Amino acid sequence: MQTLREITPKDNKLIAVYGAAGLRDVEKRLEMGKWGAKLADITIFTMDDPRTENVDDITNKLIDGALKTKAKEITPSEISLARSNLARLETQHVFLRITNRKEAIEFALKLAKSGDIVALLGKGHEKSLAVGQEEIPWSDQKIARNILKLRGLKPSDSSSRASSA
Repeated sequence: MQTLREITPKDNKLIAVYGAAGLRDVEKRLEMGKWGAKLADITIFTMDDPRTENVDDITNKLIDGALKTKAKEITPSEISLARSNLARLETQHVFLRITNRKEAIEFALKLAKSGDIVALLGKGHEKSLAVGQEEIPWSDQKIARNILKLRGLKPSDSSSRASSA
């Protein structure tokens, strides 16, 4: 995210979408939340392989980390209104929770303006989402491409490559 922060144009936003995997790296969740809230202008905490862990418990730990910064939690309706009045978002990093990963990606892409960077983090090349005891077929790349296609947009080659990293 540090590199993405550095290449985000001054007048644009870095929007990060990510979660933390269940039954993995429990101690890193606070740090993940903290750094996401510090580096991204808008962070959307979401599901990332919760396995048998409760998604809300995982997300709450990420949010605990974000709250250790000056970032503020807001709702999807608040951020949409704030985005139309950019003054509110000029200096403050904000975060929100949308635990349904598809909805989180959809929201981030809808929120983004020309020149913004939307980073879908954590799933990259993976082909499934581990929920409970199941492996559900999943692709952030396909979901993002479908959403952009429905909006009449085409992802650039560079953004497609970046999404698989």
